[in-house]
Amino acid sequence: HSFNLFLRDLPERDCNVFVRRYYHVDSIEEIAKRYGISKANVFKILSRTRQKLKEFLGKEGFAL
Repeated sequence: HSFNLFLRDLPERDCNVFVRRYYHVDSIEEIAKRYGISKANVFKILSRTRQKLKEFLGKEGFAL
């Protein structure tokens, strides 16, 4: 599955943060505590990862 390839290519922490937020629906605060990072850093990781996902999906032929 293409999405699994996308996740596998992410740095481990970025992948974990993304999955915790959008699959497990953890709050930003919960994620920050879990990984010992600031809430601002969680927002940055999620923003970068969403941008990477957008680029990945474009390359896979999905119209966005």
